[in-house]
Amino acid sequence: MKKKNVFKKFISLAMAACILGSTVAFAQTESNTESSDSWNTDMIDETTINLYEDFPMQIDKNIGQDMRLDLHFSYLKILSDEDNVQFTMTDLSTDDIVVSEMITAEDTSVVMTDVPNNKQYSLVINENIGGTVSEYIGYITTKHVAANFPVDMTLGNYCISNNSGETFNNVKIKKVGDNPVCNHEEEESCTDSCKLSSYIDTLTGDELNTFYSTLDRDCYYEMQVRASTEGNEQTYVGFISTYDGGEYEGVFTRGFTFTKDYPQPEAISDYGISTAASLPDFSTAYSYEYYRTMEMPDIDTDTYLIRFVPPATGYYIIETIGNSDTMMTVYSLTSSGSYNTSIVRSGGTGENARTTRGVTVTDDFHPVWYFEVENESSDVSAAAFRIVPRDDLYPDDHTNNIYEVQENCDAGIYSNVTNTNCALDYAGDIDIFGYEMTSGNGYIIINNLKKIKATIYNVIDDTGYFDDTWVVSTINVPAYAGAEEQINFSSGTHYIEISNVELPKVGSTLEGYYTWESFPYDLDVYDARRKDAYDIAAHPTYGDASPQYATVITSFPFVDNFTLCRGDSDGFRFTTDAGGGNITITVNCDNFPDYEYIPRLYDMDDIITYDEIPPSWEFIGDELSPAILEEDYDMVITYNGLKPYHDYYIVVERPDSTSYDSYKTYSFRVDLEVTYNYSAILSDNLEISHTIGNTITVDDVLFAVMNKMTCKINDNEIEDSVAIENVKLYYNNTELTSDTISSLPAGEYTIVPKYNDVAASGGTVILVVSEPIDVVEVDIDTAQEPISEYDWLHCAKLLANFKLAKEGSPLCTLSLDDAAVYLGIDPDMPTRGTLFKTYQATCWFYTGGTATSSTDFNRVTNANVVTEDELYTMISNNRIVIMQLADSTAPTDVTKMKYLVICGVNKTNNQLKVFDCLETSNNLLKWVDTSVIFDGGYVASNSNIKFSGSIIEVVSN
Repeated sequence: MKKKNVFKKFISLAMAACILGSTVAFAQTESNTESSDSWNTDMIDETTINLYEDFPMQIDKNIGQDMRLDLHFSYLKILSDEDNVQFTMTDLSTDDIVVSEMITAEDTSVVMTDVPNNKQYSLVINENIGGTVSEYIGYITTKHVAANFPVDMTLGNYCISNNSGETFNNVKIKKVGDNPVCNHEEEESCTDSCKLSSYIDTLTGDELNTFYSTLDRDCYYEMQVRASTEGNEQTYVGFISTYDGGEYEGVFTRGFTFTKDYPQPEAISDYGISTAASLPDFSTAYSYEYYRTMEMPDIDTDTYLIRFVPPATGYYIIETIGNSDTMMTVYSLTSSGSYNTSIVRSGGTGENARTTRGVTVTDDFHPVWYFEVENESSDVSAAAFRIVPRDDLYPDDHTNNIYEVQENCDAGIYSNVTNTNCALDYAGDIDIFGYEMTSGNGYIIINNLKKIKATIYNVIDDTGYFDDTWVVSTINVPAYAGAEEQINFSSGTHYIEISNVELPKVGSTLEGYYTWESFPYDLDVYDARRKDAYDIAAHPTYGDASPQYATVITSFPFVDNFTLCRGDSDGFRFTTDAGGGNITITVNCDNFPDYEYIPRLYDMDDIITYDEIPPSWEFIGDELSPAILEEDYDMVITYNGLKPYHDYYIVVERPDSTSYDSYKTYSFRVDLEVTYNYSAILSDNLEISHTIGNTITVDDVLFAVMNKMTCKINDNEIEDSVAIENVKLYYNNTELTSDTISSLPAGEYTIVPKYNDVAASGGTVILVVSEPIDVVEVDIDTAQEPISEYDWLHCAKLLANFKLAKEGSPLCTLSLDDAAVYLGIDPDMPTRGTLFKTYQATCWFYTGGTATSSTDFNRVTNANVVTEDELYTMISNNRIVIMQLADSTAPTDVTKMKYLVICGVNKTNNQLKVFDCLETSNNLLKWVDTSVIFDGGYVASNSNIKFSGSIIEVVSN
């Protein structure tokens, strides 16, 4: 159900309301014609409706941290969608309206938080239900009221006598408003000054009569004591004042009175409150409170008699816990008025007395049990007593035993922070949760269907079996209302106890038996260091604070909500594309206006990360200097001119580590605006030659253009390998293709290169197309190693280096001897090579000594594959071949084979230009007649040696 929040965006749901000790408030109506049919019986009993007929609203209070008083107003009638109720609350001292809310069928509660003391308000309810108009008026006065604090003490000259036989050890005292603050660096561990215990003092013995004069003036102090009333222990809380006349207020708490009559100003008093504590008269037996762990003073020779009235038919486990040797005597009252007696003991073994008892409860008979507990040994030790329904018959989702939770916390085992589908499984059930908290803001979030209570304890001293605790806050949560309680936690262990606000009834209304009523709820605990989903997704332990684990932004705009837990910062990482861009980062915290979230932008090149656990990093460069705009609760930074294809890091942090909040979110948005201004510049004029009949592709022209052209986006230079994908060539405003080039007649043609449709400037590209010529040749580098009989290896290396040179790659420097060894040949015994060995050597040189095969070369052994014309075309296209000559009478005789590189053709003279590394005159490059290659006669000593039809060629340009 939706709640209305007044004064602050904060919901605190109430403890039992108080009229100097009573639980509800009501007033006289001016006009009331309502029938009882409109009352919400889920919120009040039918027998108590008449209490609210004069003012149909229940008023509850909650005393929160640092004496804060919250008032919760619950409207008690059922409304239809057509009905409406106007609730108005006016400050009588100023006539200012402080609350004006419309109560509807969907929204029946109003919360007023942090209500001032000594104030008077009028409450007016104007109803329109079913067309009937009614008005109700009441008045509340906020004031200090006497607290139930069973301790005698002296405040100045004023003696207080509140003790009625209760026993206690020490009284704890803390100045209101003094809370732990972490002043150390975020990465440093908390010290004792970060813990609540550093702000709590203990008063013992005579100090209770002298301490008041040592307190700071003009302050309030909170006091707590753990006191035992005939063995039944509980924590009492109260406040004292050191303002002028404050001693006469005694020990008090925050409260209010409610009347139907207009209050008189003199009804408000700063002091003079009676401190007499009216306490119930207990019998000899200690009354056991359903199903709480009852701590008992150290057991020695004392005997404890405990009275218990089972509320329902069922089986119960009755036991002592602790390190005592206990004996238990059980007395059960029968319907005839006599007692059945039985003894349960453990016999001095250090174990605890334990028994299981069944009982039937009817409307006619309510059994009463008494348990007499005593120590069986002479050792004094801690002990406690408890009763719980048997788990196997009445399952309980959480423990009732604070000691079990304490043991888990001591072992580093804590409760889940999110607990759904929980329940107080029966009237009087208690669920206890344990957490290790860090000083800072935290939240307790409760959703519930029935009225429950949450008590938060801070462990201030580990005393062994039972921890010494301080009640941090008590939250009464009305039915269907839910609670959102902010608490300034100190560092250390905390227990949260969920229980019923009221003790269960005894007896039944259904078939003669009491029903095991369930109280469902959800509990969510936000520690000051609780990570959000992005922290956990980045790294479950370290979060997203470090550059190594930053949340990666892949698309813009990037918008989401985040939290900053204590000591945290949120990191985001993104990479620009070719356009770089202008960035705007907006952080909005209007839901938490007291906090300041600061975004910063860094170049990833200015960050050094270290491979450490936990991760660490260093900013070696300054934050990029952005333009900063603060408007309302927005912090906006902009930065123009981000580099293309570059990594950046955004960090959101807070200047004050103590004000982080793991629950309240801030809105984070990143917008990246990219405008793409393309340009292309030719460094010089470029002339590209092409002979008709030769093979040429548009890629050949494009590669030549890219060697002269620089492409940019927003004045940022783009690498050729990236830019070429967006460069096109145009002739006569039509995109140039390979077919277009091949069809051009002889002449000069202007080619326009465009980068992303922007024409290049700074030079002109001319394609010169020429008629075919009869002579073509290719310049090759004949610088070789010393000539040897390895002509096939010489040719292999020359062909490999020719291909590498065309690609612009470094030439191969591996030696012929290295290749011979790799191919399994003795360098000192020169061996002729087969065509296959020559092919392997070519690939080995080309790949830098890593492979003996490559798709860039091909070996052909068809005698009809090469003619003079085909060689002419190859060389015209800037390609050469290795040609194998063999003895035609013994074509497989390797010893007679010879290898040449063909690098020129003269069709007019029918000559080939060859590279012959075995030429005795050292004329390594020479023109020879084509006939001596194809018909024989090239080798004077053997005219049978001629082209055998075997070559090695480059497959592509």
